[in-house]
Amino acid sequence: MSILGISINNFIELSIILTSIIGALWAFYKLRKMRSLEQMLEIDIFPEIIKGKTSNIIDISIIFKNVGKVAIWANAPFPGCTLEIKKVPDGMDDSNQLWTDPKLELLFPPIQYIGEWKELIIEPNEANIMHVLITTKYDGIVAIKASFVPSRIKEKYTWDVYKIIDLRKN
Repeated sequence: MSILGISINNFIELSIILTSIIGALWAFYKLRKMRSLEQMLEIDIFPEIIKGKTSNIIDISIIFKNVGKVAIWANAPFPGCTLEIKKVPDGMDDSNQLWTDPKLELLFPPIQYIGEWKELIIEPNEANIMHVLITTKYDGIVAIKASFVPSRIKEKYTWDVYKIIDLRKN
């Protein structure tokens, strides 16, 4: 038996080959599309310390730069967009400390640094800067962590950046 002059076996083999080619092209298209729409963010913090008579003033600039090809969104409330500052104990022996180590005591409760907007949009090739102003009488070394969690991606992903600064008086 034949269909349009092609035997059934040849027709089945031809349809399998065509289906495989179409499936491979679709998979390649989806891979390229997802790779080109990947969100990529660079985040950095720059603390500036101003010594006062009785306290330290810290101006922390949090800089976000979208180096991807799609906008990055965050909607209010911003529970994952936090700034944490922890005291680093002086006189510790040779050791390594994890951020979650209980020896690192919080100087302040976590600060949600994106508070005045209902949503934050970082367009491709754009940079946004947030400023957090903190005053403290603490006079030692601190570790700073800034976190950013976008709200419009399927999987939960967090960008974190860490810095160590010295608040001791000279």
